[in-house]
Amino acid sequence: DPAGVTLSPALPGKWRWISDKVLQFQPTSDWPAESEFTVTLKSDATAKEVVLKQTEWTFTTPKLDVSLPSVAFYTDPQDPTVHQIVAEVKTNYPVELAELEKRVKLDVLGGTPVFAWKGQTPASIFNITEGKHQQQFWIRSTRIAIPDKEDFVKVTVQAGLPTLNGGKPLLA
Repeated sequence: DPAGVTLSPALPGKWRWISDKVLQFQPTSDWPAESEFTVTLKSDATAKEVVLKQTEWTFTTPKLDVSLPSVAFYTDPQDPTVHQIVAEVKTNYPVELAELEKRVKLDVLGGTPVFAWKGQTPASIFNITEGKHQQQFWIRSTRIAIPDKEDFVKVTVQAGLPTLNGGKPLLA
């Protein structure tokens, strides 16, 4: 690592000059969510003839973002009497499946008992399958009953979801 370069708070990684004007830091793990860092260059970090306009830079990493790029009403092509809600969840930081399961909520906006198939409501009304890099997940509801009157299911991920990298959890 170049002498005279510090990152605060410290994060394991490697500094390297990629040109005579660009110093790059490559962390050994992902950055924590919504965390502030300060990079400081001391005079011995550059050649004597180099004059810097500033010797300290502060930046904040992006906050944890959770999106639902697709939420759909699903009908099983093999058995058209089976209907479910299917939703894709994407995050910009890796999260643990068990933590996501604690914070996913499916609400029926009109109060129709769509999750009570033949009058029986299961203990859990959905399951979640992990996709790529602990940043993509699929929510699949249990079999739903089609109501007589139109109703809607709202899928939400509640606040408090932590990332595997640390930093601030998902805010409301």
